[in-house]
Amino acid sequence: MTLFGKQSLPYTLLGTSLVLLFCYFFVDQPLTYWIASLPLSVQKIAKIATASFAPNVLMTAGPLFYFFYVVLLKKTSLKREILFIIIAIPAAVVMVDVAKTLIGRTRPGLLLRADIYGFFPLGLKDSYRSFPSGHSAAICALMASLASYRPRAVVPLFLLGLSFSFLRVLGLAHFFSDVLGTAIMVFCLVFTLHSLYQREYHGRISERRSRQNTKN
Repeated sequence: MTLFGKQSLPYTLLGTSLVLLFCYFFVDQPLTYWIASLPLSVQKIAKIATASFAPNVLMTAGPLFYFFYVVLLKKTSLKREILFIIIAIPAAVVMVDVAKTLIGRTRPGLLLRADIYGFFPLGLKDSYRSFPSGHSAAICALMASLASYRPRAVVPLFLLGLSFSFLRVLGLAHFFSDVLGTAIMVFCLVFTLHSLYQREYHGRISERRSRQNTKN
C-alpha cells in the first residue's frame, strides 16, 4: 500500500510543503502564545495524557500484546499485523530521533522565554529538538500500521493520530507544524515499510509453495 498515487505524488508533496510553510509562518507562534495564555491546568492535563503514548510505552506495549494474544491465547488472526506494528513503531521513533538532532528546531519554550524561533541544525540540547516529535511519531506509527491493513480508514486514522499529537501542542512541547509534519512523515514511512513487509511475506509464501510442488 502506498500513501499517494505515483501521478499525484508531486502535487501532494507540493501541497503538503505549502501547508507546513503556512503553519510555520502564520500559525505556530500565534497558537503557542494563545495556549500559553490558557490556565496552567490545560498544559498539565495535556502532559499527563501524552504520557500514555510516549515512545517507550508503545514500543513496550506491542511485544506484551503479542505475547498475550498470540502466545498465551494461541490466536493468530492478527499475528502478522501485530508483528508489523512492533517493527513500525521503533522504526519511526529512530528516524525521528535522528532527524530532530539534524534539523534542530527550537521548542515553544524558547519562543516564550527568549523569543527564539527557528532552526539551529545539529542541536543537541532538548530545547532544539522540537521537530519531528517523538510522541507523534509513536502514535502515528501505530495509526499508520492499522491503516495499512484498513485502506478505507486511512483518513480517519490519520486524523486520530494527529488529534492525539495535538496534545503535545497543548502541552507546549511542540509547535503545530511539528506534529503535522511528523504525522505526514511517519505515515509515508510506515506505508513504505508495509509494502516491503508484504512483498517479503508473499515472497516467502511463493517460495514455500514452489518447494512443496517440487517435492510432490
